[in-house]
Amino acid sequence: MVLKWHFPFYREIFAIPDFLQAPVLTFGCQGIEDAQSRGPRPPNPFIPRLRRFLASGGKMRRLTAFARGKLSRPVPKDFDYMSLTEFLVAKGYPSTTVDYFDDHADLRYDMNRPIPECEYNKYGTLIDIGSLEHLFDTARCLENCFRMVRLGGYYLLHTPINGYYGHGLHVFNPQGLIDCFAANGFKIVYAKYSTSKGKAVSNPSKHRDVILWLVGKKENYVSVFACPQQTIWATDYYQHTAA
Repeated sequence: MVLKWHFPFYREIFAIPDFLQAPVLTFGCQGIEDAQSRGPRPPNPFIPRLRRFLASGGKMRRLTAFARGKLSRPVPKDFDYMSLTEFLVAKGYPSTTVDYFDDHADLRYDMNRPIPECEYNKYGTLIDIGSLEHLFDTARCLENCFRMVRLGGYYLLHTPINGYYGHGLHVFNPQGLIDCFAANGFKIVYAKYSTSKGKAVSNPSKHRDVILWLVGKKENYVSVFACPQQTIWATDYYQHTAA
């Protein structure tokens, strides 16, 4: 789901020169928050009861509007689409969606398993908004994603790196993901952290439910998937050995 709190990050990423390249592959069927709730809502049965307790008509009007959702932040014009796919198509970028469970998806691959070779080097941009953490075999999933992006293309990864208890199967060490991108031919062109409510943070350890926004550009083809090592341990062992 494209959350309204995150629109500023999408604007920054979509403004990266040549980031959007056709065809685009979206990992997961992604709706845009609030875009599907603009129609009339049924009356709230709680409102008549409140009228008996509130004497101020002004307060009543504000409370009624709040209960009906009229005080919620409107969807900005540049994101006023029902889904990410609709947004991309409107911008002139044909979009394909891969999702194992959603029957609306164009591709129904289990990303825990190798993808067909016909999908290699096929997409100019791959957008993963909160899907990687739901795959048990993240190494295979990342390898699939890396192979699907063509040379010169981009891969946007949006995934939790702190908190999010019970949300997915994994919460990641951000350095491990950054090192994995680099080891497999991707140059990092954008890396930021935010809370779930869209507040940019510099130290993820001091906040709950933190997201990594990572964009890599594929500059080299790596024939064999490279798993990163957690180099902190190599440094630690070396220091102990040297001592």
